[in-house]
Amino acid sequence: MTCYLNNKAATDEALDSEGWFHTGDVGKVDTHGHLWITDRLKDVMKVKGFQVSPSELENILCGSPSVADAAVCGLFDAGLASELPRAYVVPSSKHLLAQCTPNGPITPELQALAQDIKQLVESKTVRYKWLAGNVVFVPAVPKSPSGKILRRMLVGVQGVEVKLYLSRAEKAKL
Repeated sequence: MTCYLNNKAATDEALDSEGWFHTGDVGKVDTHGHLWITDRLKDVMKVKGFQVSPSELENILCGSPSVADAAVCGLFDAGLASELPRAYVVPSSKHLLAQCTPNGPITPELQALAQDIKQLVESKTVRYKWLAGNVVFVPAVPKSPSGKILRRMLVGVQGVEVKLYLSRAEKAKL
């Protein structure tokens, strides 16, 4: 905070009109009045003009007993000029985990899990937060030694991709 001391321009930029300092953290207050810091603003995706927190979707996914771990990032769609939420999911079942080979086949079991994930996210979020960027089943989510998800490395992670929604072009052909 010392960079704001005797620096009116920096102070005015950091504080809003009501005198609040914006830290860049995202949080919520629970029913007991406790503040929980859940994310950073810089980790937010822009989906069709809306801000979407990857950690919100990750928490929903990891709440499923069928999911051991998950990471979400934005997948840019040039046709929509927007990012789409894309989930990288580690199944909790050892049988399903063995099927998560790079570019492997979509087995009926993985397809069923993808549909369960789709229904879970749809039941707990608004439409623009749905996993329109698909689900990729992977053996592991890349993390730092401290356990933080390395989102920049997700793009290179290969697994079994399951498409959850038809594109507009595919719908038009029907």
